[in-house]
Amino acid sequence: MVDKKVTLLVLSLLFLGIVVSTSCGCIETSSQSTEVSTVFGGASIVKHEFLFGLMESKYDIQVSVLGADVVDIQGIKASELQQILDRYNITL
Repeated sequence: MVDKKVTLLVLSLLFLGIVVSTSCGCIETSSQSTEVSTVFGGASIVKHEFLFGLMESKYDIQVSVLGADVVDIQGIKASELQQILDRYNITL
């Protein structure tokens, strides 16, 4: 009887670990790259999507102005991405 409870507990924890690891965005399924040019520079944006779509997409952005990188951030949310795009007057 005790062995069955231990086995059930181990299987439950294993299942929980699998669910948590897939929903926390540990497994990336796809990514899309976008290049945007402006008069003074440009931006490179990469969108990362994760397994099952349970986690919000993350973005990497690199912004250059007059040939110099001014922003190089990885793993931000869509709202943070939009703030950066607005700050440097970049439209997608």
